[in-house]
Amino acid sequence: MEVDGNRGRYGFKVARFVEAESAADAAARALDLVQASPQLRGARNKHNDPPLCRVVGVDPLPPDEAAPAKQPGFAFYPESFSS
Repeated sequence: MEVDGNRGRYGFKVARFVEAESAADAAARALDLVQASPQLRGARNKHNDPPLCRVVGVDPLPPDEAAPAKQPGFAFYPESFSS
């Protein structure tokens, strides 16, 4: 993948806000949004090394807090960094 003009292996962190009936549904919807993101189209993994995406946590928003109008951006880091 190329990030800021540098080709290499990168990990990333990102938050997604979705409406859902359950934590499992929220995780699935968020994962779908992330996997469909244009930012990940630059991944050029080999067939035997597909990109991995996982949901680390699902946190409901408090009733008095609204989701942001725009989804947050991706934070990419070289795979050699510990996250």
